[in-house]
Amino acid sequence: MLNKLGLFLLVVGGTFLVLFVLSITAKSPEYNLLVLGGLIFLFGSFLHWISPRQPSPPSDRFHSFKKLRARPGQKNKKS
Repeated sequence: MLNKLGLFLLVVGGTFLVLFVLSITAKSPEYNLLVLGGLIFLFGSFLHWISPRQPSPPSDRFHSFKKLRARPGQKNKKS
């Protein structure tokens, strides 16, 4: 859960930083966007870092192929 919140805050903080860069190009820099975006971005990256994503369970994609390959009694014997 914290991973998803951290990712959301990364996006929001990054958006504020992009808005700050756009305000610089408009010749009226908004330093509030820089500070707020930087703090949110750092907090989001911290949350994203401390709670890594849980590994997904193995998929059953090739279940039938695995069944065919592992049939009992039909083992390949090497001479």
